[in-house]
Amino acid sequence: MYKIISEGLTQIYVPVSGAFGSRVDGGDRKPPVFYNPHMRLNRGLMVLFMRALGGGVFGDVLAGSGAKGLRVAVEAGCSVSLNDANSDAVDLIRRNVGLNGLEGGGAVVTNLDGNCFMLENTGRFDFIDIDPFGSPVPFIDAALLASKKKGFLGVTATDTAALCGVYPGTCFRRYLARPLRGALCHEVGLRILAGYVVRMGAKYDLGVVPVLSHYTRHYMRLYLRVSRGVNSANRSLQDMGFLYYCSKCSVYRYLREEFPSKTLCRCGGRLRAAGPLWLGSLHDHRILSDMLSMAEAGDEKKLLATLLDELSQPFFYDVHRVASELGVSSPKIDIVLERLRNQGFAASRTHFTPVGVKTDAPLEDVKKTLV
Repeated sequence: MYKIISEGLTQIYVPVSGAFGSRVDGGDRKPPVFYNPHMRLNRGLMVLFMRALGGGVFGDVLAGSGAKGLRVAVEAGCSVSLNDANSDAVDLIRRNVGLNGLEGGGAVVTNLDGNCFMLENTGRFDFIDIDPFGSPVPFIDAALLASKKKGFLGVTATDTAALCGVYPGTCFRRYLARPLRGALCHEVGLRILAGYVVRMGAKYDLGVVPVLSHYTRHYMRLYLRVSRGVNSANRSLQDMGFLYYCSKCSVYRYLREEFPSKTLCRCGGRLRAAGPLWLGSLHDHRILSDMLSMAEAGDEKKLLATLLDELSQPFFYDVHRVASELGVSSPKIDIVLERLRNQGFAASRTHFTPVGVKTDAPLEDVKKTLV
């Protein structure tokens, strides 16, 4: 059983929870087609991104119910191709295409393996979107090979337990990188994901640069610009490196290098290395500004405003953790930011945590603002 809901200006048939019978253990049987209401922000940002680009041809590789691609067609005026390997999903997508009056070429629907879909449409899409349940790794190579000259990729990862260091072995197998548990885990995970796409692009002589990136709820999301040529690939690789973090004194440093090189902190503690990972900017501020100017009040506007204000340098200090180590109560974040700026340092909030501060100040100067 399906019901009609509205997202933005788009109407979508979605499965009704509990309407597909029960499992042997008494729980509800999963619907044959997946729709996640918690990804509404993700879909809203996708619409704003395509509007900021001025439109284009959009390829939805793992479309599910078709919600994201349909919103891009209806609300950003793009030509879209909606693909899914699940025949039940394809049937639902076609119903949703008709529901939104997109028959006759506004939306093309196919029932193919995701990698086959991309490779059969090499060079066609201005934007290729990969939004799987779990890791995007199985689709990255085909997406890069199929990318248009000066095209864009959207990559979502929901295997955050691996990327954030809960399962470091899984992270190494999938992303060929070492994660880091602790306060910095979400930014480290996002930068590992970006770094993986950058490295995979380099082997095909492709330069890959993030233009919008965020961690939200249970997933990590990247929007990446792809450029062809050896020089582009080499420039992207110059922003790869490693993070070194001391769990004893909370000091961190990052270095752009091919192999990890540091083991000991000045305090005598052992440095934990994470990477290889992307150390360049996670955002293109021009694109962010254009998206923010079009966003209506709500979650999209709030997140974009935070990202636009966020310093581009990697990583941050968890103010509550530093205050705890000092044995003092943490001041409000705005007070910490004001004190740092009054000392001549750059400082901003970060979307990764409400108690984080990005700054170019050394840790000792951050500590002085807390006492």
